[in-house]
Amino acid sequence: TQMQKRVYAWESQWWSLDRRDAVVGTFDAHNNHSDYELLFKGFETQGMTALDFGCGPGRNIVKYAKRFGRIDGVDLDYRNLLNAKVWADHNSIADNNCVAKCELYLCNGTDLSCIGDGKYDLVMSTITLQHICVHEIRQNYFKEFCRVLKPDGRLSFQMGFGSPSPNTVGY
Repeated sequence: TQMQKRVYAWESQWWSLDRRDAVVGTFDAHNNHSDYELLFKGFETQGMTALDFGCGPGRNIVKYAKRFGRIDGVDLDYRNLLNAKVWADHNSIADNNCVAKCELYLCNGTDLSCIGDGKYDLVMSTITLQHICVHEIRQNYFKEFCRVLKPDGRLSFQMGFGSPSPNTVGY
């Protein structure tokens, strides 16, 4: 967890509106990657309250703002959350009636104790979980996702990007 915090603290300092590839890698390529739509295949998201786990600089918060009633973010790096606010403000998501003002949470890298029980209809995550190398921490996050979900809530995760990716599997 400390290693991850150091890496993302280092990466997030380089992120800006003009240099969006820090933290995420290929920011615009991720935004344009059609497979991300599969995260929501088979269910209606309008009006849902969603949590983007590992939100980084807010790419998904902005990308999916119109899809949800509200989309919040959680990350282990404070500067990432500041960058997410910059990205959301730059894209005027609150001003365009796309989403209520999003909440951004700073987690400790091992759990979601910063978030109350049963707040979300959906917990989603893209290109994040594969970076949690300690099995017990990842397993604990799965328990935490269930805790912060409302009854009958949904989990939707993506752990690879592009094709062909090593160990890519079909959806």
